[in-house]
Amino acid sequence: VISPLFGILSTMVVQAGVLFLRRLGHSAFTGMAIGALCGFSEPTWAAVLFSLVFALLFNFVRRRTRLASDTVIGVFSSTAVALGIFISTLGSRSYQFNSLLIGDILSVEPGKIGLLA
Repeated sequence: VISPLFGILSTMVVQAGVLFLRRLGHSAFTGMAIGALCGFSEPTWAAVLFSLVFALLFNFVRRRTRLASDTVIGVFSSTAVALGIFISTLGSRSYQFNSLLIGDILSVEPGKIGLLA
């Protein structure tokens, strides 16, 4: 369902020379860690919300400073990964996000395919 969209987006990323879309995954990890810490049963929505905040904050900093986009992307993505690791191991708990971040083909339900569509 999502493969055609990635084909279109990857062309835009290569043409514009923007690595930003690749780095949103780092913010999604942090969003899932925040969602799990808050006790959400489905931390995916927290990942989407945090990725949106990450994107808006990135654009705000990029437009207000003279820094190159790649520099801002590097700082934001490394900060997001560090924050995600810190939150996911906070209080000696370790959340397992492998099935959400990497994917598990056996856990795909018809409702999730409909949501993607």
